[in-house]
Amino acid sequence: MKITLKNNVRTTMASRDITMWKDLAERLKSNQGYSITRTSLARQIDQEAPAYSLSLIEALCNELQCLPNDLFRIEITEASAEDIRNLTRREKPFEFGHIIETDSVASKESPATNAYSGGRQQDDFEDEDELVGGRVSHQNAESIRKRDK
Repeated sequence: MKITLKNNVRTTMASRDITMWKDLAERLKSNQGYSITRTSLARQIDQEAPAYSLSLIEALCNELQCLPNDLFRIEITEASAEDIRNLTRREKPFEFGHIIETDSVASKESPATNAYSGGRQQDDFEDEDELVGGRVSHQNAESIRKRDK
């Protein structure tokens, strides 16, 4: 299996109605405390394979209100049917991150429910998959299978 990451920042920007580098650079500085010129930002984002620092990725995610995987398009080639099954089984919003609820958010919901359970009690779920979400992937498995043939 071969995984290739493609730059998707411009698409994410456009989906947030940000079309000018100057606007994003100003927002990163004023809202996120990340100083970067519009020229430097454009140069980094327009590269086919940019080398983003973690601090820039963090600032972009906070400003664009997205997860890091939204900044990249994932292309998988040379994947076997087993690879595809394994990928779609483990697909989650994020595998190694954590959502930390502040007191104000947590106090709005009862301790046994959360935003991801649709208000259902955790005991109502038959298995862990139902609790954390279905085995749905953003990747088009059929197109990967066709390329594999």
